[in-house]
Amino acid sequence: MNYLGIDFGEKRIGLAIGNDEVNIAFPLKNIAGDQGDEKILAQLIEVILSEESQEIVIGLPMLLSGMAGKQVSKIQEFAEKLKQALSQAHQKYPYSLPAHVPIHFWDERLSTTSAKRLMLDMGINTKKQKDKIDQAAASLILQAFLDAKKNQNV
Repeated sequence: MNYLGIDFGEKRIGLAIGNDEVNIAFPLKNIAGDQGDEKILAQLIEVILSEESQEIVIGLPMLLSGMAGKQVSKIQEFAEKLKQALSQAHQKYPYSLPAHVPIHFWDERLSTTSAKRLMLDMGINTKKQKDKIDQAAASLILQAFLDAKKNQNV
């Protein structure tokens, strides 16, 4: 099964793809987060179709205390809009898109920090490659989900 991982941000939305057969997530690309929901949703649908994603994992920015961060409600609202857009897209592409694409939320505490640290460890200048951080964070979120699923903790 193919998955799309999303690290939702106001400036950039990092995307990653993964597969539970090989249990690995890869950074894919970014979408500009400041272009309005309609354009963002259209681009996400395009990626979901092209990557044949059957499930979506969206990172939720929880606080270290475990409480919901201020962005959580925005992300949950966006996920609802994505569900509606997926339903409409299914009507247009019934053979390419399942009738129901599950959307999972995953605690993304420190995913961006971990992505930066990983990139620095690899010798990548994070100041010059800011766009790669969001993709790497999406990949870390999705990888954590896939690992938990493999260990049947999801």
